[in-house]
Amino acid sequence: MLQKSTTDRMIFGVCGGIAESFNISPLILRAIFFVLHLFLFLYIFYLLALP
Repeated sequence: MLQKSTTDRMIFGVCGGIAESFNISPLILRAIFFVLHLFLFLYIFYLLALP
């Protein structure tokens, strides 16, 4: 069952909770989320900035 982590929290415990559910390292999951959000931000920036 997906739920927020009460022990492994950086901001709200969402990545920690997902990592606990899938039995993986929260650090790996946080790195994946960071990279995905970085690419999404760059995509939107270039979509708006380029003619």
